[in-house]
Amino acid sequence: MTNDELPARALAKIFALKDQEQQALTLMRSNQRTISELQRAVDINPHGPKAAAWQDEIARLQDVQVPHQARHRTLADLNARIEHYLATLPPDAEVEEAKKVKVKLNGQTRQQAVTALREKIVNLHMQRAETELAALPAVEIKAAAKRWIIDRALKAKPALIATHDKFDLKATYMDPQAYAPVLDTLALLAWIAPEQLEAKINEMVDAMPKPKLALTVKEKAERLAAIAAELADCERAECGHIDAAEEEGTIIGHRPNVGVEALVGIVVSKSQAKAA
Repeated sequence: MTNDELPARALAKIFALKDQEQQALTLMRSNQRTISELQRAVDINPHGPKAAAWQDEIARLQDVQVPHQARHRTLADLNARIEHYLATLPPDAEVEEAKKVKVKLNGQTRQQAVTALREKIVNLHMQRAETELAALPAVEIKAAAKRWIIDRALKAKPALIATHDKFDLKATYMDPQAYAPVLDTLALLAWIAPEQLEAKINEMVDAMPKPKLALTVKEKAERLAAIAAELADCERAECGHIDAAEEEGTIIGHRPNVGVEALVGIVVSKSQAKAA
């Protein structure tokens, strides 16, 4: 996706981030140049009257250089992520300008508000990871086992040949996961004794360790969708506070893994025309 296809506010944000990266690079290089010049002066006259003061200034500038380098690296990484994200959007993606978030402080400083939101974002990431690892409830596993038995029994049903001259029963259903052609014995068992096989599977399910979290497929999808929506809101509020802090003269760095959509203020969706 090209810049021409982006909403105006998103494009302005991208340009602003690139400008911040360039400013951080200029500041870092200027600081390093001053360190080099002072070090050269010390090397020329190590016992001069100003040598001690120059050494102190070099030490101070070297300490300052660390956050300068970190800010430049963070901005460079963010801009690279934005470029990669936009370049890999599918052809049918529609990019719209996100509704501007109105952020309130409620007695907090900008930094405190951002810190509180980041703690909430970390908690939401943990909830999402826990939800993604959720197991199926035992009743759902048993229902899936029953469907599997019925499906396998139908597929493994032998071919019956009965004529005046011949009687034969041929099992031809092969194990789809085997590396070599081999009869699917469990499928045959599902045809021969489905109730007994189901009972044995249910015993195995009952003997499984109880999971920390068990969700149906629908519950898992709904929970992940709710977490994603809340996470998006928190990230947009976080970026809103950071932008407001910058306007007020305070620099708060973005998280390295902040969502690109929240960062530049866009909403990406599938084209309705092509989706239809």
